Amino acid sequence: MESLRKGSRRHYEFHRSRFRYDKAEDCYICPMGKPLPYRGLLRREGKPDVRIYRGTECGGCEQREESTKAAYRTMSLDPREYLMEKMRVRLESTEGRTKYGKRKWMVEPVFGDMKQNRNMRGVWLRGRLKARGEFLIMCIAHNLKKIARYLTKAGNGPILLPVAT
Repeated sequence: MESLRKGSRRHYEFHRSRFRYDKAEDCYICPMGKPLPYRGLLRREGKPDVRIYRGTECGGCEQREESTKAAYRTMSLDPREYLMEKMRVRLESTEGRTKYGKRKWMVEPVFGDMKQNRNMRGVWLRGRLKARGEFLIMCIAHNLKKIARYLTKAGNGPILLPVAT
């Protein structure tokens, strides 16, 4: 069952985890017992298609305001949902919180430095290979900065590069 994340919705009784899936009818059943039948596929380029389910009886429901801001409640089913749920379970475990908590001081400052100090808010080059190359150049620049900082802290003084004459 999908976990309820903090702040995900104001009315938890209408959180998507409270909707039951009926495999025989290929529809979701809302907590009020109303069906959300299959409406079609949302095709996304380079990503798996998402199945869309939309309520048909939401207009007259007294709980519609708590369920959705739209005229009808819509649910989407990503075929990778089981992977996202698996990751949520991992993150909620003690080991997962410890492991992924290390990102705060190991990895995220590097990305923050690249974005803020090196102004790398996106890639300039097109194509996966070129974008990867651009990112690797940023990683090299970051590592060179770390090496320079280490050498100056080690008491060797500033780094002086030979000048060709």
